[in-house]
Amino acid sequence: MRINLDWNLTAAQSVTPDGPVQLQWLPVIGASGYQVYRRAPEDAPAELLGTAAEPIYTDDAPPPGVPARYEIVPTRETPQDAPLPAPAALTATATGPASAALSWPLLPEAQGYVVYRGTDPSRALERVGASVQNTYADSGLASGATYYYRVAAYHAGGTGALSPVAAVTTLAIPAPGHVAAQAVSPCDILLRWGAVEGAGQYVVSRSRSAGGPFAPVSAVPGTTYRDAALEPGTAYFYQVAAAAAGGTGAPSVTVSAETWSVVPPPSSELRARALSCRSIAVTWRPVPGADQYILSRSVLPDGPYQQIAATAETIYPDTGLMPNTTYYYRLTAISAGVPGIESVPVSAATLAACQPAPPFAASCPWPRYGG
Repeated sequence: MRINLDWNLTAAQSVTPDGPVQLQWLPVIGASGYQVYRRAPEDAPAELLGTAAEPIYTDDAPPPGVPARYEIVPTRETPQDAPLPAPAALTATATGPASAALSWPLLPEAQGYVVYRGTDPSRALERVGASVQNTYADSGLASGATYYYRVAAYHAGGTGALSPVAAVTTLAIPAPGHVAAQAVSPCDILLRWGAVEGAGQYVVSRSRSAGGPFAPVSAVPGTTYRDAALEPGTAYFYQVAAAAAGGTGAPSVTVSAETWSVVPPPSSELRARALSCRSIAVTWRPVPGADQYILSRSVLPDGPYQQIAATAETIYPDTGLMPNTTYYYRLTAISAGVPGIESVPVSAATLAACQPAPPFAASCPWPRYGG
């Protein structure tokens, strides 16, 4: 297998060898030789295979079938006491909430580079890593924080001068959007929000007031959370923040919901309408938190009322009634076995007379011809 490398600061190429690999690259002006490195697999530490005086090298025994990355670093014969110049034009770019990428011009006489980092440019920066290339990927940083870098080249004679300072601010973790809270029982509130790219989990915080303070109650991997064991009839306020490798981002807007009362309120818009001389339809709106309804009936507005139905529906056809009679109805909502307050009674009167059924009319399914 032959690989032709176009020189661009540091030559590199990824392959999956099936035998010896021959590398060729463009010569570097001023280089006295080249160091050949191999990473197999590609994310493994770089292994020095050897040196070459000319821009050609053959790797006779690469691991078969293992993806490998070859890197070429030029060298130049320099007196051991000759100081190395400082790399110029150091560039730092944020690549995520917890990472940054550095690059600088290649120094052919350097065997490698030392990378320094800090959060205060007025103080000495600390060494954080080294690289045989003219690039460096820094990780484990904090989200939305500013870092300062310098780089120095080194060879057998020592480390050279420091480069100019380069600053970079890591990407901030955005706050989740579309946050919503909804009470689903006297003790539970369901939260939903939009996903944040790169977030590993979400931190849910709760408070009893809109102004806080907010305290974390859970960290979940998805975009929903059910807050349970709450007090009935109580308002709660929530904020959600995304968490990634760089830490926890800004909190979302504050949303709130109030748990249902233990005793359901009386149903609104209870209505009764006569269907015939012997039936009345009773309808009502759903009551939040109710799992059943008790319907009672009387022929007097003040009662006594007798239960005629226990249903989970919001409509009941009352049949078998007397013609031309007024009936009164009351409704009670039930939640977890606890009855609520009875509604205000409503009434309807059955029709005065029962209409007889229409006479039977025989029909002929076939067309008639003639008179």
